[in-house]
Amino acid sequence: MTVTDTTFSLEISRRFAVPHAKVFDAWLSKKWGEWLLPKLARCEVARIEPEAGGSYLIRTSIPDGRNIEISGKHKEIARPTKLVLHRRAITTIK
Repeated sequence: MTVTDTTFSLEISRRFAVPHAKVFDAWLSKKWGEWLLPKLARCEVARIEPEAGGSYLIRTSIPDGRNIEISGKHKEIARPTKLVLHRRAITTIK
């Protein structure tokens, strides 16, 4: 197995018929696992510390047999316009 450290930027764009602050707050709660992933994926937000320097841990199961664990830290939070995350993902296959 080869492990490679890669730095990249990800911008997610999606429209919701609710105020910006409500969408922003959804990213900082355990509920974000309910709406971010594809419909057949299961997601558990195991830990979330919604503050700069706080960590998060998300476990995802995808129907094709992959399990993905995403962890990281909240680098910057400027409610309701900017959220910067550091992220690490590990994928395992059944």
